[in-house]
Amino acid sequence: LKVSLYDAISGVHIRTFPDEAEDPWVEYYYEGLVTRQFYSSLFSTDGKMLVTIGTGCLWLDEMPSGLPINHFDGNDIRIAALSPDGNVLVASRYELASPIRIFNIHDEDFGPYLDLSRGYSYAQYAFSPDQKWIGMVRRSDNEHEYAALEIVDVSTEELIKQLDFSEVDLSSLAFQQDGSLIAVGQTDG
Repeated sequence: LKVSLYDAISGVHIRTFPDEAEDPWVEYYYEGLVTRQFYSSLFSTDGKMLVTIGTGCLWLDEMPSGLPINHFDGNDIRIAALSPDGNVLVASRYELASPIRIFNIHDEDFGPYLDLSRGYSYAQYAFSPDQKWIGMVRRSDNEHEYAALEIVDVSTEELIKQLDFSEVDLSSLAFQQDGSLIAVGQTDG
């Protein structure tokens, strides 16, 4: 299980990266929910870096050379967002109550945990274009908690705004280029 690059126009295979997704370790109650795979890839806005997210690790590779920049060991990382300048990443694992981490990609470790998840599961993160905020789409647990759009101040790592959605679950978000609007996708169509 590897990640490959293809020319978007011609479909020609360019390269396959040598790193492989690992068999994840999970608590017994998550067995069968987590499989060995890559979940997503993100290019930096300048196209000079590829972030690959999967079981066992998060990989950062230089583009177009494909040379490794850094990697961060972690169990079953599935959700991440890269800042517009390509220096800061926010990521979390799949499991409910998964800790959220925000870190500089040039650091040697995976960075501090943010005490923001509070037992919730998230569908997506996005940085505002000016990198002041991280938007977080919180999933509904369908019993006690509503889905929500949460906005975190990057500099203080504090929750500054929360908008609850009582009738629907949320799936995605995006900031407008000037940061004045946020679009939120809902699972009800």
